[in-house]
Amino acid sequence: MFFKDFDAGNIEVQVNLWQRSLADCEYRDVVNAFEIWLNTEKYPPTLAEFKPVVIRFKNPGAFISPERAWETVTIAVRKYGSYNSERAFETFSEPIKRTIRNIGGWQKICQTELGREWDFLRKNFVEAYNDFGQDQREQELLPVSVLHRLQEVTGQKQERLESK
Repeated sequence: MFFKDFDAGNIEVQVNLWQRSLADCEYRDVVNAFEIWLNTEKYPPTLAEFKPVVIRFKNPGAFISPERAWETVTIAVRKYGSYNSERAFETFSEPIKRTIRNIGGWQKICQTELGREWDFLRKNFVEAYNDFGQDQREQELLPVSVLHRLQEVTGQKQERLESK
């Protein structure tokens, strides 16, 4: 038994932490994630292990690999071309959109020829996507209350910088 040394007070603290951390998640998503965990894992999860499973239900695009993201972009290039960027962008997650803008934009991707230049563009995309995707994943994993507090603190720091 994993929690044999826990007394009622420890369990109450743990329950409250889990409840606060999962408060912004849909009940159905939490139950589905728990069923997945029970059927695929041998040991009970920690919150840090469990929250990404829940987030995959809430925002499946937040956890796709850089290679899968690049594949999504290349499919959109073939499907929409350079003249339908609006339609292509409708299919992308926010990290993919940010990455495309960061590496030169949709037109640059569409106009890059296959070969060395394409490989270089892919490398740049993967590196940038890793950075942007990591930011998004970290934000997705934080409880809403913590995100609000971080925004308050960062806003206060920004105000101090602007006033100097």
